Amino acid sequence: MNKKLIASGIALVLCLTAIAPVYKSLTYNREILDPAKIQEVGTQANQDFTISESETMKAEDLAIKSMEANPASAIKTTAATAGAEQSAEVKKSVPAAAPQKTTAAKKSTAVKSAAVKKSTTKAAKTTKAKPKTTVSRGTTTKTAAASSKASAVIATAKSYMGVPYVWGGESPSGFDCSGFTQYVLKKNGVSIPRVTADQFGAGVSVSKSNLRVGDLVFFTTYKQGPSHVGFYMGGGQFIHASSSKGVTISSLNSSYYSDRYVGARRVF
Repeated sequence: MNKKLIASGIALVLCLTAIAPVYKSLTYNREILDPAKIQEVGTQANQDFTISESETMKAEDLAIKSMEANPASAIKTTAATAGAEQSAEVKKSVPAAAPQKTTAAKKSTAVKSAAVKKSTTKAAKTTKAKPKTTVSRGTTTKTAAASSKASAVIATAKSYMGVPYVWGGESPSGFDCSGFTQYVLKKNGVSIPRVTADQFGAGVSVSKSNLRVGDLVFFTTYKQGPSHVGFYMGGGQFIHASSSKGVTISSLNSSYYSDRYVGARRVF
C-alpha cells in the first residue's frame, strides 16, 4: 500500500514537472490574446497615428499659409531647394567630365595666348616699319621743296640776264660774280657771305657727279683758289656774272671752265 502511494506520488510530481512549462506558456499566450489587451494596444496605436497625422496637417497648414502670405519667397525657396537637389544629382552623374573641360579650357587659353602674341608681334613689326615710311616721306617732301626752291632761284637768276658786270656790284644795275649769287639767293630767302672765297665755305660740299640744280659752282680764274662763282642749271650748264659778258649762261664742259673747276656747294 505504501509502495503504491509512493509510486503514485512520484508519478504525480513527474506529471506536474512536465506540465508546468506548458501551463506557463498558455498563461502568457492568453494574456497576449486577451481582447482587453488587444483593444488597449489598438487604442494607443490609433492615438499615436492621430497625433502624427495632426502634426503633419499642422505643418501643411503652416506651409500653405506661408505661401499665401509670401508666394514669391515660397516659390524661390522651393526652386532653390529643387535646384540644389538637381545640382547635387548632376555633380554625382558628371564627375569624370571635369578634367576634359579643364583640358579644353587650357587648350583654348593657349590658342588665344598664341594668337594674341602673334598679333602683338605683327603690330610691333608694323610699328617698326612706319618710321621708315615717315622718313621716306620726309625725305621726299624735303627733296620736292629743294627742287621747288632751286627752280625759283634759277628763274630769278635768268630774270637778270644781260645785266652788266661791275666790279663790287651787288644790284640789278650791275653785278660781280659773288654779288650776283648773294643777291639772287637773298631774293629767295637764303643768306650767304658776300665774297667768293667765303661763299666756298657755306653749305655742304657736293661732288661734280652729284650736282643738283641751284648748287653753287666755283672756279679759279684771276687768282689762286676759288675766285669765280655761278649757279648750276643742270645739263652741264651754269648761269653767272661774267666779267666779259655780264649775266650769262656757260658750259661746265668748255675747256676754259672745265680746267678751272674747283668744287661745288649746296646751300639749300
